[in-house]
Amino acid sequence: MIGEDTVRSVSMDGTDGLARGLK
Repeated sequence: MIGEDTVRSVSMDGTDGLARGLK
């Protein structure tokens, strides 16, 4: 699930952050 940490990564990295959160 997408957490606050993932959202922050997505804002900074974009797609990379989302992929990392799913992993």
